[in-house]
Amino acid sequence: MTDERGARSAGDGTVARAMRLLAAVVDAEGPVSVNALADVSSLPASTTHRLLGLLVDTGMVTHDPQLRSYSVGPETYRLAARTLQTVDLPGIIQPVLDRLAGEFGETVIFGLYSPATSTLSFAGRADGDHVLQYRIELNTPTPVLWGASGKAVAAFLPDDELKAAYERESAGSGGGRSVGGAELPSLERLSDDLTIIREQGYVESQGEKLPGARGIAVPVIGPRGVVGSLTLTHPQNRAPAGDTESIVVAMQAGAGDIARYFGAPDRQEKK
Repeated sequence: MTDERGARSAGDGTVARAMRLLAAVVDAEGPVSVNALADVSSLPASTTHRLLGLLVDTGMVTHDPQLRSYSVGPETYRLAARTLQTVDLPGIIQPVLDRLAGEFGETVIFGLYSPATSTLSFAGRADGDHVLQYRIELNTPTPVLWGASGKAVAAFLPDDELKAAYERESAGSGGGRSVGGAELPSLERLSDDLTIIREQGYVESQGEKLPGARGIAVPVIGPRGVVGSLTLTHPQNRAPAGDTESIVVAMQAGAGDIARYFGAPDRQEKK
């Protein structure tokens, strides 16, 4: 009989193999087959298939029966987002927020995107010299289709994720309306608006998510897609210390710094 302690120490226990397999799914460039995962994980195909079934059952992995492939599941995304929300921000993020807030004298926030819920949670902030007249809740999920912070993310979502976000927002407690009473446009119209945002590389909004607030936001792009946004916010009746162009350039540079923490190799450049 195999010594259980020996199997665990050698990384051959069920949990260890499942975690190794999950890591292979996460590291894959998109959907991946059983055989490819078996090769990467050094596991028999039959064992790989059985463990994938367990991961699918828990939501850690999703299975596409038509393509016969596997991808990262919603539970893995949720746990990753919760982990980032409940630990101290890495040293690279807060200095970026502090630098931008000091340069423009206004509040700068970093929002983390959760694909599982189509929401954005503000995971960090830095305040400038001026006091805000409205409150920003940290670590509280907000709709991704409203406000500069959300739209900077939505503009870079794959079509299926954008559609899921749209359906969630339409069926949500807000009835497809912003806090200011604006009605959600058709998905086609929204997609057209987001295309413009994606092409210009930033977005501005007025009072969509926070009444009386103006936001200028840029996306934070990781190696596998958008992970969040960086937003400068201030009251509509007060101008920041800088014009839109200078703010966008500085924010995009800051977003590039943050993106490297998520694995992006190079600084993001303005499009």
